[in-house]
Amino acid sequence: MEISIHAIDFKVRQPLKDLIQEKVDKLQKLNGALQNCDVYLKNEPSAKMVELKLTMPNNILFCTGHGTSFESAVADSAEKMRRQLEKRHAKGHPQ
Repeated sequence: MEISIHAIDFKVRQPLKDLIQEKVDKLQKLNGALQNCDVYLKNEPSAKMVELKLTMPNNILFCTGHGTSFESAVADSAEKMRRQLEKRHAKGHPQ
């Protein structure tokens, strides 16, 4: 699966890229049909924001996570996406 990381007005360091890769890999294990992942990192005045957009056949899933650091915002958004994927699986949606 292709992962695209988009940062607004700053450069993403390798440890954060590695964390994003790790979290997205875990999501990939939940649903093998994932084709693409776009990660948007935004440095808001009050908090850090991470948006995840997962593309799969005939569907796009989106979520937003917030935190005091990008690491916590990545974890928050990955957890929200995990719940979305589990709900889809529980409802019997195909991968």
